[in-house]
Amino acid sequence: MNEEFKKANESIPAEEKEQLQTKQVDEIDINLKENISKLNINKTEKANVNTITNNTQNISHSNQVGQKKKKKNKKKKWPPELKSLAVEKALTMGVTHAIDSLCAEDSNTYSQLSPSTLKYWVNQRTKKTEKKEKKDQK
Repeated sequence: MNEEFKKANESIPAEEKEQLQTKQVDEIDINLKENISKLNINKTEKANVNTITNNTQNISHSNQVGQKKKKKNKKKKWPPELKSLAVEKALTMGVTHAIDSLCAEDSNTYSQLSPSTLKYWVNQRTKKTEKKEKKDQK
């Protein structure tokens, strides 16, 4: 195949060879420039997409942070009467059964009461009663 190419190449006059070579070089140069411009366009498009993606991620992250803060601010304040009723039931029935019983009686009021909160209240009450008993003994 190389021999055929050499024979065909030798049969072409020198001027035509130069013209063909310059034409090929020009075509290659044009193709390179087109590809480079496409790459540059793709880079700018990619940069724009990355910017938009980053902006949306920042917005969604800030929204999530804002939502978390809102949830923290909505901490329920329990009136002392409701606390004492829940603690009395927890002392007699146990924490889980007390919550089930309270929710059955008044689901709107006690639906947000967690076992850990009730357990904390029970611990507070027992500490207070222990302190009172110590003072009475003295």
